[in-house]
Amino acid sequence: MPVSKTLLHQKSIKGVPSGRPTWLKVDLSALRHNYLQARNASAATVETWPVIKADGYGVGAVAVARTLIRAGADGFCVAMVEEAEALRIAGIDAPLVVMSSITAASAERIVAAKAHAFISDIGVAKALAHHGLESHPTPIYLKVNTGMGRLGVEPGEVDDLLKELARYPSLRVMGLVSHLACADQPEHPENGRQIALFQALVGSSTVQQLTAGRHSLANSGGTVKIPTAHHAWTRPGIMLYGASPFFPHSSAHIDGLQEVITWHSHILKQRTVPAGTSLGYGHSQTTACVSRLGVIPVGYADGYRRRLGNGGGAVLIAGQKAPLLGRVCMDMITVDLTHLPHITPDEPVLLLGNAFNIEDWAGTLQTIPYEILCQIGDRVPRVYGDSPSDS
Repeated sequence: MPVSKTLLHQKSIKGVPSGRPTWLKVDLSALRHNYLQARNASAATVETWPVIKADGYGVGAVAVARTLIRAGADGFCVAMVEEAEALRIAGIDAPLVVMSSITAASAERIVAAKAHAFISDIGVAKALAHHGLESHPTPIYLKVNTGMGRLGVEPGEVDDLLKELARYPSLRVMGLVSHLACADQPEHPENGRQIALFQALVGSSTVQQLTAGRHSLANSGGTVKIPTAHHAWTRPGIMLYGASPFFPHSSAHIDGLQEVITWHSHILKQRTVPAGTSLGYGHSQTTACVSRLGVIPVGYADGYRRRLGNGGGAVLIAGQKAPLLGRVCMDMITVDLTHLPHITPDEPVLLLGNAFNIEDWAGTLQTIPYEILCQIGDRVPRVYGDSPSDS
């Protein structure tokens, strides 16, 4: 397996390097490029806090954080206290904010991790106050439901809750936060409605008096195309990892984003079979002619989707597409090499990237790039490096 020149971290099974020739290459120069696209979309006074929840959308939160700290990130957003703890253990000392999945039971751990927290429940705030220190107040943000309909207090509750939170000297209310429901469609009227409501809230005298004015509303889509949503800090996510926040209405290429991940493997075994040979589980496909087959060591246990089987997907070998034959198995796939007679043993295979990028997969599978990224499993080592042009 080729190892790129800047190997920062490699995920593997329980710390044991993988002996299987299947890996995910992460281009850190592309990650930095995409971060700077987000950074430069805002005024210099607006901070940028990349979202690295779900282990950096499957890319690897520690490597992403280390890279983006050097690129100038002001802090990072995670979903769970466990994610904040893992970053602290890895030596990431940048500001972290836990955005969801916060309960009173996790309050002590949030304080211990020196993390900020989004608050939608006064009981959680009281628990944080109990474990916090007046000498080092825990930074919190009051989350408001302006239209997403998930977490957050109702707009009419904001003033009273801020007055109650002001009673706890071990808490520091940094500002209000909310989330745009339709930022993937910048012209959607709901964006304007949410922005107007949020602006009215942050402009109130109570909010101005009882918070530090550190308000946040913009996700990737809001960061790139809705400047009225920027406020004090933005929270770009999917765009960092090489997918358009406006998919399927746009693409990474159109938005000036670079591909961050490519998924690689090798041919494990080749065989020639006669016409009429039934293949794999359920004998779901049968060869129409004498065929050359290639077996590749990757499967649905790695996040390679079953719906790509039986010709639903293809891989790239020697610059040409090789369609899948039969079902995707837990650990293996089979491809048609009949039209590629000069393939050598251990021939490199591109599973995902370039001609089959995450947006292409998302379109084929009728899903979103987020899901593609997050479902590439831990059995697949991540190899981190810069693109050759950055060497």
